[in-house]
Amino acid sequence: MKKLLSLTFTALLAVLTLPLSAFDIVVNKEAKAVIIQGNRSMLCDMAVKNFHTAILKCTGVNLKILPAKDINKVPTNLNRIIIGDCKYAASKGFIGKNLRLEEYQLKVSGKDLFITGHDRIAPEVTPRGGPQPKHDTMDFRQYSPAVLWAVNELLDFQMKVRFLWPGELGTYYPKMKDVRLPNNYERKNRPYFAVRHLWFKGKAYRPEYVFDQTNTYVMNHQQGMRIETKFVHDTYIKWWNLHHEKNPDVLALAPDGSRKVWALKNHVKLCLSNPKTFQFALDQWRKAGRPSQWSFCPNDGLGFCTCKNCRQLDDAKTRNLPAQDIWLGKVSLSRRYITFWNKLISQMRKENPNITCFAFGYNAYKFCPPDMKLEPGIMIATVPPDFSMDGDGMKVWKGWEASGAKILLRPNWLNTYFFLPYFPLKAVAKFSNYSRKAGAGFEHDCMHGCWSMQGIYYYTLARLSYRPDLSVEDIKKEYATAFGAASKEILQWISYWEKFTDKVQGGVAEESGAEKEGLYAKVCRENKKIRSNALYGSWETVPYIYTPEVFAPAEAILAKAAAKVANNPEALARVKFLQDGQKHALKMYDCLKLWWKAPYGRTPEFIKAYTELLQMRVELSPRLVVSGDILNYNEYRRFIKMLPMKPNGSWFLRSPSVQEVIDFTDKYIKDHSR
Repeated sequence: MKKLLSLTFTALLAVLTLPLSAFDIVVNKEAKAVIIQGNRSMLCDMAVKNFHTAILKCTGVNLKILPAKDINKVPTNLNRIIIGDCKYAASKGFIGKNLRLEEYQLKVSGKDLFITGHDRIAPEVTPRGGPQPKHDTMDFRQYSPAVLWAVNELLDFQMKVRFLWPGELGTYYPKMKDVRLPNNYERKNRPYFAVRHLWFKGKAYRPEYVFDQTNTYVMNHQQGMRIETKFVHDTYIKWWNLHHEKNPDVLALAPDGSRKVWALKNHVKLCLSNPKTFQFALDQWRKAGRPSQWSFCPNDGLGFCTCKNCRQLDDAKTRNLPAQDIWLGKVSLSRRYITFWNKLISQMRKENPNITCFAFGYNAYKFCPPDMKLEPGIMIATVPPDFSMDGDGMKVWKGWEASGAKILLRPNWLNTYFFLPYFPLKAVAKFSNYSRKAGAGFEHDCMHGCWSMQGIYYYTLARLSYRPDLSVEDIKKEYATAFGAASKEILQWISYWEKFTDKVQGGVAEESGAEKEGLYAKVCRENKKIRSNALYGSWETVPYIYTPEVFAPAEAILAKAAAKVANNPEALARVKFLQDGQKHALKMYDCLKLWWKAPYGRTPEFIKAYTELLQMRVELSPRLVVSGDILNYNEYRRFIKMLPMKPNGSWFLRSPSVQEVIDFTDKYIKDHSR
């Protein structure tokens, strides 16, 4: 009798805990709704697929999908989930175009759930401001799938579905019996930032990297843009060829009195004080048809003008410094650039009142003088040299904020140790959250595709961009939940590497970091052969920082995690994903350490280790554990001291193309695997 009463009470409690009046989608693993696809656009296809797959993976229920024309064929005992625009939705007042651009809406109305959004569809727009090429069918910089984000809003808040990294393994679908919404359920939202851009490397660089998976990942995380930007270095790159013979005086004057470039011709700098420079720049815009978006961005590199008139545009202190310091950009030259930009846009605005111009705030022009203001219509992409709230990065940001400029956060943070567990999560979160006050958005350079080692870093940045209500601890718990019974150990693993990252205090790609306190700075000071800029130091400091002794505790944590989920194939595969990333990192340690043994990586021991590393990258890359081609290419173009050399001490490849690196890598593996 007691057992019967207990069972009756349990059943009654289960009923009472359900909403008294709900919009049922699945109840006790039984379908209570059908999906109505509003239209057959690519964006609506993605939204329907996401919703259908999530219901199937979470509950095991395969909801029927019907076209909008068959909406009246749905049995009266089933609810209808209308995804996207259609005549029926319009008759009820749900029209995507009636929302703001990139805005989306979900609303239960009787037996219907309307899911709609104002998608941005602009395939004719040329993507700018990122390294990847235009995608063949859909590029997240061109398309804003607001209807997809509407679906994901429901998956996020109601079902706890998580897109942790690209692909099936990286998507977490919690198991559940019921999917029910309140009968008054309604959500309306829009991405806060106008520009959201987590770069990733093209097709990176072979078909097996599955570009679609990464593109889908960033679209699921609301990456995209609703304003056009043009932060590119290509405005003045042809000026050397155009002017060095007939008008050399518009080009930068070197300390030796010549008009030349510091290194590359496409890095040419201008003589900003020359009236002809101003006129040529204006004429270039006019010949382009006076477009409403125009780049002011100086070319990369050094070699700034040292002429008397340009130096008069600088502050009093800078005018008295040696010309070589100006040429090498060792001082702030922002004043001359802001003067030039203000003058240009003032004239442009007379001819096109809708003009917006874009410029970078980095290199020798990263700090805005406190007494200078920017003319309306200028957007600055700041490249903060660090992510400390008390460091130069925040000084850079606040300087441009005070100038009145629109600001885009464009850091190089992700270029530091991008193939290792380097997690400055709390620091970048604080900086990113502060940027919401005055920022137009962000462009992060760059997700390099080593998802096992950097996945939590990428996921944190993505989530914070549209879920500011989440703390870093919340995001870490979301990530760890996908590992089932090993979630506690995964949190320990993340925490371990966070604490180690704090010890490292690594250099950010834009700066050397050698002047800071921390393990990275100490190693750079003690080893003069190391190039301290993190674009190089991220590799060259590995034998001194990311040692086997440092990895040992992390390996132990993951081994414990693997044991806990031994009977859960999916969770175990995720743990192995992290373990494989650490194995790759330790193999890099072996190669980097062996390279220094004479004669520069030609010992049999090195060749064996390096061949094993390349083979490992080939095996791990299709699973996105690492991105082998990106690593190989960066190592060659940065001349990293881990590459095999010729007997005369020169590298096999110098300034190679991507394809040359791929061909060389394949041949090296073949030649040394016999």
